[in-house]
Amino acid sequence: MIRSMTGYGQASLGSGKHKCSVEIRSLNHRYFDYSARIPQVLLTLEEPIKQLIHSHIQRGKITLSLSLNEGEALLERVRIDEEKLGFYHKSLLKVASKLGMEKSIRIADIIHLPGIFVFEKEAADAGKWWPTVKLTVERALRNLISMREKEGRCLELDFVKRLGMVDRLTKNIRRRSRGMTSIYRERLTERIKELTGGLGLDKDRLLKESAVIAERSDITEELVRLENHVKLCRSALKEREEAGKRLDFIMQEMNREANTIASKSVDFGISSDVVRVKSEIEKMREQVQNIE
Repeated sequence: MIRSMTGYGQASLGSGKHKCSVEIRSLNHRYFDYSARIPQVLLTLEEPIKQLIHSHIQRGKITLSLSLNEGEALLERVRIDEEKLGFYHKSLLKVASKLGMEKSIRIADIIHLPGIFVFEKEAADAGKWWPTVKLTVERALRNLISMREKEGRCLELDFVKRLGMVDRLTKNIRRRSRGMTSIYRERLTERIKELTGGLGLDKDRLLKESAVIAERSDITEELVRLENHVKLCRSALKEREEAGKRLDFIMQEMNREANTIASKSVDFGISSDVVRVKSEIEKMREQVQNIE
């Protein structure tokens, strides 16, 4: 079963100060390309997370976003700077005394002054968080892979339909090509006679040369290879490990055979079918770029 390289997966575990949220996005890419945005205190977990994802996904541009408690709130705590509060209180009393003012000062009068509240970063334990992070990443991965597999099934149905069309057209070309070599030889011989008037030509030499040229227009081998490539494609669609790379190679080979048939063809019906074959191959080549 093939899988698409595009998808999205999200998961969250815990609540409050112990909530972990993960989002994973994937796009087309020739290789495995990974980038992550995670809290600074969990940077030591970046490589284990990468290896975990890579063990399930072989190709694609993967972007991971991990947050704790929906941002940095978990990693901060607030305290009152009592020393600074005392300094403000003492300074205000001193000024009041100097100016002969009432010395009644309430905390509400100074609590809003700068620097009273201090925000401190907590030292999070990355190792302690790993089990939760790992489980959250695995759940997000399952959702991502589920989406990639769902799209993969749609791609497979489209591929099967187009391969069936290529198969039918190839068989039609084979039927039309039967006896074409002999017909072409006869046409070529007659044409040479017309151009030369049949004068001074060795009959055996003429037949030999026309036969050689006619054989060069034979497309039997190309048709055999094209039919074999269709079988290889159907086999690759049932695989799971990097089927996209194999399918991409087969598409290139199919296109090469179709081009050769087109260059050798002397029949309008065959040329018309080859154009349709190449159109189907091109559409499949576009689809292949999104298969893992």
